[in-house]
Amino acid sequence: MQELLGKRTRNSKTHLIETLPDGRQRLSWDGVIGALHYRENPKDARSPWLDIDTTILPDGTVHKAPYDLQVYLDGMPGFHYSSKEEGEFDVRIREARVALEALNPTIPKPVIMGNLCIWNDVYPDTDIILEAEPTRVILRRILKSDKAPIEYDVDILESPGVPKLRPLRPAIDANGQQLVMEEEPLVAGRKERLKLQVITEEAEIAQPIAYPIEDSTEVDEQVGASADDAYHRLATDYWSRAYVYDAAGAGSETIYQYGCGMRFQTVDIAQGTTVTTAYITFTAKVSRDGANCLTRITGEDVDDAPEFADDKDAFDTRYNNHTTAVVDWDNIGAWAYDSEYNSASIVSVINEILARANWVANNDLVLFWQDYDDRSTHAANNQRYGYSYDSSTAKAPKLHIEYTEGGGETQTLIPTGIASAEAFGTAKLNLKLITSAIASAEALGSPKLNLKVTASGIASLEFFGDPTILPGSVTISPSGIVSLEAFGTPRIKGVIAHTILEARYTQHTKSTNQVEVFGNGVFTEDWDWDEIALVHNRLAQVNDLNLETTTKAHQRGEAILREADIEGSNGHILVPMNCGQDLYDVIAITSPQAGLSASKRRVLSLTLTWAPSKGKYTLKLGLGAP
Repeated sequence: MQELLGKRTRNSKTHLIETLPDGRQRLSWDGVIGALHYRENPKDARSPWLDIDTTILPDGTVHKAPYDLQVYLDGMPGFHYSSKEEGEFDVRIREARVALEALNPTIPKPVIMGNLCIWNDVYPDTDIILEAEPTRVILRRILKSDKAPIEYDVDILESPGVPKLRPLRPAIDANGQQLVMEEEPLVAGRKERLKLQVITEEAEIAQPIAYPIEDSTEVDEQVGASADDAYHRLATDYWSRAYVYDAAGAGSETIYQYGCGMRFQTVDIAQGTTVTTAYITFTAKVSRDGANCLTRITGEDVDDAPEFADDKDAFDTRYNNHTTAVVDWDNIGAWAYDSEYNSASIVSVINEILARANWVANNDLVLFWQDYDDRSTHAANNQRYGYSYDSSTAKAPKLHIEYTEGGGETQTLIPTGIASAEAFGTAKLNLKLITSAIASAEALGSPKLNLKVTASGIASLEFFGDPTILPGSVTISPSGIVSLEAFGTPRIKGVIAHTILEARYTQHTKSTNQVEVFGNGVFTEDWDWDEIALVHNRLAQVNDLNLETTTKAHQRGEAILREADIEGSNGHILVPMNCGQDLYDVIAITSPQAGLSASKRRVLSLTLTWAPSKGKYTLKLGLGAP
């Protein structure tokens, strides 16, 4: 499948599955709670979204992430973290103690494996593991027996006012139980102390503490994403917005009615789009095999879901406002640690949310996975534990949606056909008019229209209410005329196509792709990253004491890059006369002979030629960059 790079966001990818015979496209959207992409310059909106790769290089560095990482390969385990957005952090183990007595460390050569860096037996029965995740770096201590020290001093140097150092979280033992961690502030760091005590209000059945035990120190680029999933168990009551599991089902005779909520941001799917496939993917945090895990999935019935507040009553209120659509995901099979599992189909839930009157593309949605109806057998292992964002930014729940842009049946009119179509409510209307056809369409309410008129067609469209003309769907071919009247708040994207009689296209590299602006006490830089990737830096510098703010300086830099962009493309095309063509329109050119497919150009000049004696009535369009 082809990824549509222009639809990338921090947390999602969109792929083209296929183009259907009627021109509609089948697409897939995949979103995560954390991040899939980063920008080299987060403050420049033109900086492209790039794939994250947290593989640690032999020199101990990571650069293809929202941060730059340097692992300390000599001396005590630790790392230097430099955010591409804001802030620097230095984290290093300084000392470990048993019964107030400092221990002498053994400092082995670390082993790098993918996104892990491992120091074995730094202290008795203690391994240190650094893990580079998409938005987070974790320094884990693995205590393999009761001989391991339980108190550490950790040196931490951090940029003031940049909240990316995560608060100390509970340790986890081999049974998945959370253990108490305490901390004391140091001059430049903190003392982290494990107490061999199970957090009883969270435990299903308090079991003897089992080794290995894991605790960690973490720097997180998206600390706020911790509020994008939350856990609430009703019996016995337990609430956490930073729990290590997203879970549902029942765990024992006294611990049951597990449930969680998950928020997926910037869902780039238009209102009313028909979804054909949808499911959540979980990665098992703990192996569980109970045969009577009966759960349900539903969604929050709102237009744009906010993050979760740290308030269980607010969570319950949001759950109670769930969609009418409820999906049973019952008799879930056994889960094995670190394996992925897809939920039952949640197409009905997603379609109900997308059908809301005020849903728009790039809104956020919340899904609930739970057994709040108390259907699972009250016995051990009848629950399923998936990784939450707080336990792994890479293995947190993922949402997969497949959908078709457009919809409805296509009405095709043969030569000289006349169509009159009216759409009411939330109807979907596709019209395809061929050769001299005349189409009149009236849309009332909030319908979806897909209109294609070819060869001398005339289309007259009137819209009332809040209709959507599907992107790229209004196509008028040679000599076509389109008349659009829109009332309310319609969204229209039309394309007028011409036969190209003659063409010349020129594309060359830009004279400037980086601008430094020196103003009155201000300095700014602007870049054209795509061009830099092709020809490296071509720098222009501007000195202007009239520029007294960074905003004005950036505007000057952007204007210079824009001028270079326009100069980088030129040429012309000769087409049949079209009275709807305007100066400075952006047009899409498809020319197999020139290797162009929907290549965008801006119209910089219009030259009309009318020569009746020669039968010429043409329009020459001078072209530049869009």
